[in-house]
Amino acid sequence: MNQLHRELAGQGWAKLSDLKSRIHPCAVSVSADAPSAQQVVATLVLTNPRPAEMQQAMSQMVLDHLGRAIDAAGPAQWVQCCVFLQPFPKQDYLKRHWNAPEAA
Repeated sequence: MNQLHRELAGQGWAKLSDLKSRIHPCAVSVSADAPSAQQVVATLVLTNPRPAEMQQAMSQMVLDHLGRAIDAAGPAQWVQCCVFLQPFPKQDYLKRHWNAPEAA
């Protein structure tokens, strides 16, 4: 995920200190009727307004990054990867830092 953060920041789309990633393993999931299928779902939450083209490019970068990771794992079963884009106005959330690095 660090590489993805550096790529997004390198394009000038976000400050590196603003980027956060979380991985939430799912205990149980099913795709259609294929119990061995896997799902990778990313939600790209954007709290700063960006042009639609930039939002699409950021989503594509996330999908490409995850796709390379899935390819590297060499899955034998069906894997579906999705990126959901979720613009979220800054006025609709609160944030506080403890012991943050200076760049935050």
